[in-house]
Amino acid sequence: MLRHFEKWDREQRRHTKGFLCSSVAAGRDDPNEIRGAVYWDRSRNDYASAGRLAQSQRRRRLVALPQKPPHWWDGMIGVKTRRGRRET
Repeated sequence: MLRHFEKWDREQRRHTKGFLCSSVAAGRDDPNEIRGAVYWDRSRNDYASAGRLAQSQRRRRLVALPQKPPHWWDGMIGVKTRRGRRET
């Protein structure tokens, strides 16, 4: 999974607008449980990227990796950092 994200970063990142970062985490109690997050500056840039052929091909390869079908969730992060303090 990490290699998949790293490959996207090398090959596709420069073709997207508004991508900020991504993260992947494995469960502490169950290392087969994997969570990933992708952060965009605006939803419209995320949706524009999703509409690209290369991105839809990448998505098909990504969903083929886990043993169970992934659960997709689209949301907003409500925590930001300012001057070293965490604000909500």
